[in-house]
Amino acid sequence: MPPAPRPRTTAALRLLIESIVWGGLMAASAALSIWRYAWQDGMAMLAVALLFALGGVFAYAPGVIAAGFVTGNRRRETRFATFVVALATATIGATALLFGLYYRAYYAAWHGPAFSIEWTYQFVFTVAAAVYHFCVLGIRLFIPIGFPALLAVSLWHGTRVR
Repeated sequence: MPPAPRPRTTAALRLLIESIVWGGLMAASAALSIWRYAWQDGMAMLAVALLFALGGVFAYAPGVIAAGFVTGNRRRETRFATFVVALATATIGATALLFGLYYRAYYAAWHGPAFSIEWTYQFVFTVAAAVYHFCVLGIRLFIPIGFPALLAVSLWHGTRVR
């Protein structure tokens, strides 16, 4: 007899809790990296950790849902690999986008009038440059805790019975 389907509210609450935990793990990873290399003081470390936390929270649900949609009932190895790619892409993408928007907000004082053609070019290229900078310099902040967490969560999702 197949298991009874879970109510949608239980699944949504579980996904929300998992998103918050994932965001906390990403924040801890960034804070540990910054602390280990003594790059910044406490307030800057808090700001970066908050950015990584929000990126993780916003990325987890779309990443898990997309990976679950793509994998379906395939083999465990396929599900594991799909969750690794989906969670990594979603987390890096969401965090880079948030960093880009923050970067754009800093440079907004020097940009043209809002919603003009000049402003549109400045907005797009400022955010694109910030995303590039994040990909070059910011991804390494995920390594100490984020990478092992990515493997563990992907293994957990990949081996779960669907």
